[in-house]
Amino acid sequence: MGGALLTQWMRAVEHEFTIVDPFLEQPVEGARLFKDINALGDEKFDLLIVAIKPQMVDEILPAYKDALNPDAAVASIAAGCSVQRLQTALPGYPVIRIMPNLPSAIGAGVAGLYAS
Repeated sequence: MGGALLTQWMRAVEHEFTIVDPFLEQPVEGARLFKDINALGDEKFDLLIVAIKPQMVDEILPAYKDALNPDAAVASIAAGCSVQRLQTALPGYPVIRIMPNLPSAIGAGVAGLYAS
C-alpha cells in the first residue's frame, strides 16, 4: 500500500520524496532511494511516512529520530499500530494515523485520518 500511495502523492504534489527500504530493488522515478537510514548522513526531514509492517515499528522507528527536524511529524499507514505505540517509538513528535482504503492505490479512494 505504501508504494501505491507514494505513486499517487508524487502525481499530486510538488515535494521531494526519499525512500529508505533495504529490500526495494527498483528505483522509484522522482524519488531518492536509500537502503539504510544511516546512508542519509546529517539530512533532516519534516515528515516521516511510516509504511511498514506493524511488528517492525518498535525495532525500526527509533533509528529515524536523528533524521527528523524538531518540528517534524510522523504519519503512519501501519495497520493496527496505535498512536500511543508510534509516540513511544518516536517520542516528542505529533503522529498522524492514515487509514486508506484499497481504491486509494489507484487514486480513487478515501482515507480516515487521526492526529495526536
